[in-house]
Amino acid sequence: KEHWDSFAVDDTIPAVVDFWLAALNLINKIDIILRKSFMKIWVEVSDVSKEKIKKLLLANPSILFVCLGNINRSPFAEAYASKKLKELSLGRYILKSAGRLQREGRESSFLAREVAKEYGLDLNYHRSRKISKGLLEGSGIIFCMDLQDYNELVKDFPEKRKKIFLLGALSRGNK
Repeated sequence: KEHWDSFAVDDTIPAVVDFWLAALNLINKIDIILRKSFMKIWVEVSDVSKEKIKKLLLANPSILFVCLGNINRSPFAEAYASKKLKELSLGRYILKSAGRLQREGRESSFLAREVAKEYGLDLNYHRSRKISKGLLEGSGIIFCMDLQDYNELVKDFPEKRKKIFLLGALSRGNK
């Protein structure tokens, strides 16, 4: 179908309509692709069971928490998990956190430190650390704080896919 005659200087409406129809068609195609991709990822990411996690941790009792910068979310998760495991007398686990950003040595934000205090946690001495192949190798299980962290880790380290999970997947009442 040719559209070379859609635009006329004295009547731009056909060209505008053609443009919007083409844009809507493109948006619809992108939406379909994203929905299919998201559903595939969601099924894969939500495939978390307590039994699967137990098996991984029995083989290697080390847990790594990952977020983008390793200054707020993952250090908080590390400190909170450490506190809860101690309360349950399950201190045999090794807990670490790291970030996908390549900047190390940054402190947790003031707000993160204040929130941590409310939970009886101390992030004052935390300094950010970047993710490395060695950290991944030494971890029995890796919990990502969000889908972007998950996708990036799986893309960069596909061989570790079976031990990378979204932390939130645990809260959905899985088996």
